[in-house]
Amino acid sequence: MIRIPEHVVTTMFDDSAVLLDTRNDVYFALNETGGEFWSALAKGDTVDAAVAHVCDLFDAPREVIESDMRSLVRQLIDARLLLADGENA
Repeated sequence: MIRIPEHVVTTMFDDSAVLLDTRNDVYFALNETGGEFWSALAKGDTVDAAVAHVCDLFDAPREVIESDMRSLVRQLIDARLLLADGENA
């Protein structure tokens, strides 16, 4: 399970999202696909449920979407914009 830490602020746009790490004022921009994925995570969806949500919205092979979203999760964890269970901000 992953969670969004309190120090991350999100601004959603029509076709994208911007994440701000308020500890160091670093921005991370997401495209439309990433924004939809983030939105699902913010609502409490699991990674698998968020992937399914994105698959329902976009016409791309599930394998590609799943690979891209799991890569995004790794990037966001590395940037401390997402935390895995047991991790502290």
